[in-house]
Amino acid sequence: AFKIDDYADDMAIVRLASRGPVLDGKQLYAAMRMIVVWDKGDWRLKPSATTNTQTEYVESLAGWTTW
Repeated sequence: AFKIDDYADDMAIVRLASRGPVLDGKQLYAAMRMIVVWDKGDWRLKPSATTNTQTEYVESLAGWTTW
């Protein structure tokens, strides 16, 4: 699933989620925050300046776009 957290004409902050662990019988999803930039007519992933990824667990995909 994905969710757009913020958007401008040349940049977007997007979170991608995939199935994560089951904790106490409840399915969790691992979500990673990414920044993409509009470059040469296409969206491209902006490399992170740090090795510390912003990953979190979410309990529900309500409000997310699934595919």
